[in-house]
Amino acid sequence: MMSILVGGCAKKAPPVSWDKIVPLRIVDLVATPREGRLLLEWTIPKFNTDRTPLTDLVEFKIMGSEGVLVGDHCQGCGGKPKLIHEMKLTKENAVSGKKMMIFFEDQEPRKVYLYEVVSVNHREYSGAPSNPVTVYWDRPPQAPETVTTERGDKRVDLSWNPVEGATGYNIYRRTEAE
Repeated sequence: MMSILVGGCAKKAPPVSWDKIVPLRIVDLVATPREGRLLLEWTIPKFNTDRTPLTDLVEFKIMGSEGVLVGDHCQGCGGKPKLIHEMKLTKENAVSGKKMMIFFEDQEPRKVYLYEVVSVNHREYSGAPSNPVTVYWDRPPQAPETVTTERGDKRVDLSWNPVEGATGYNIYRRTEAE
């Protein structure tokens, strides 16, 4: 005579519909102005809302709205974001925890832009919109004038007159062959 003992440690719970199991919300969306363009960056979620590993991500939807800056107030801000770009993914680039980025180049001076990113799984169910980022776009400051260099021991010191309104500077380097 043979006995078979089968054990289990599953937790009994009511079934969950597929539309409730979606990618977790993106919480690290950032927007950075870069050389006249706007860079959006975020991290691909690692889990679904039921805490299972996210393995079926197929796209991101970039949502946006805009308003016009009038004095210190924004006219038109607060409108419902609309789809402005779909970013399709392949199995190779849909890696959980990977940083994603996209550039936008069509911003206009004196406008306010709001962006959100939505993750979509292979069943075409969307996760919750990411943290919103607001961008106040204006004309870039002028390039620095009177740039001077001083050669040192294995270094070059750069100096220039500050530019009014600049919050930082990008410094580029190239070799003679470039």
